Amino acid sequence: GGLPAARGSHSSDLHGHSTASPTAPQEVLSTPPVPSYFRVGVSEPEAQRRWEATVRWREKNDIDTILKEEPAHYDLINRYVPFSMYLPDKEGHIVTIEKFGGIYSDGLKDHGIGVSELLRHYIFQLEWLWTVAAPREADMITMIMDLGNVTLDQLTSDNMELVKARVRIGCTHYPNRAVRLLVVNVPSWASYGYRIMASLISEETKAKIQLLTHEDLSRGALQMYIHHKNLRPEYGGTSKIPVGGAPLDLKILKQVRGSGEEDS
Repeated sequence: GGLPAARGSHSSDLHGHSTASPTAPQEVLSTPPVPSYFRVGVSEPEAQRRWEATVRWREKNDIDTILKEEPAHYDLINRYVPFSMYLPDKEGHIVTIEKFGGIYSDGLKDHGIGVSELLRHYIFQLEWLWTVAAPREADMITMIMDLGNVTLDQLTSDNMELVKARVRIGCTHYPNRAVRLLVVNVPSWASYGYRIMASLISEETKAKIQLLTHEDLSRGALQMYIHHKNLRPEYGGTSKIPVGGAPLDLKILKQVRGSGEEDS
């Protein structure tokens, strides 16, 4: 799953930004071929440019070895910002579920967990997803992003920085891996937040987004894509497996706990 390192004059950060100096010589050693999902909707030179920026970002932030790390506070962060690799959809794609209702709460701040720690945690999960759970280049996912219990009071600068950084990382360094993005339990005021995110999202990704209210879920909107037996009741299904308790969730937890991680 690792990528060969690329070297050059660049600056990069965990938030997904990556820039290369236009005047400094770029020495790229053994850059892997551009994955097919980087080519979607762009020219070959642009795909190459974006891919090389991602390779530099991975090197700068030690992404290739992140799965060998002992992730700090893994269970604690997942308690407040749940991320699940749930049961498959009707086409066999893994369904990921992200719940934002407890995002960056006081419970996390009390443990000294900030935006950088939350982003490292998220990247660990993405790397595990695309290295272990869905390792083939052609693999794709269905994403459920749950805004249930998100309040206007949570639209703080820290929270918006975190959400924008998560979106930027996904769109920049893991692009076009979702077959659809289902944003559920959308509150009436969510158009404000969506406008902020829209500038970060490619046109190809925007075309995959569906905004669904609680009423839409009650009418079975998700059952078009996911069998009711593989959906939680809150999403219109009958599955009794809790979010965070699906086989892939337990597999990643076994790896994390086997590395000696302890919550404080």
